[in-house]
Formats: sequence, C-alpha cells, structure tokens
Amino acid sequence: MDYQNVDGFIGAIVAEGRATLHELRTVYSLEDAFLMWETIAIPRYNEYLAMQHSQQKNQR
Repeated sequence: MDYQNVDGFIGAIVAEGRATLHELRTVYSLEDAFLMWETIAIPRYNEYLAMQHSQQKNQR
C-alpha cells in the first residue's frame, strides 16, 4: 500500500524512525534525507539479493 499524503521517499524515512516529518522540514537538508534513505534502501536491497540467491540455490 502506498502513502496517500506523503511521498514514498519521505514516508520510508519517517516509517523507519530515522526522522520525524517535522525534523525533515526544519533540521535536515535534502542531502541528509538522501543519506537516511540510503541507510534504509541498501540493507533492503541486500536482503532481496540474499533471498533471490537462496531461492535459486534451493531450486537446484
């Protein structure tokens, strides 16, 4: 399900507890937000790759 009133980029940061919406508006820069998003996206992508590798290994 997608966020209805918040961009997915911002929603991911807030949902993961990296920052509040207020902090993103008042404290952090756009670069900070990209760095926070990266700390969410990279581990998720690595988990996806590990799952894909495991599934391929089990199909052999």
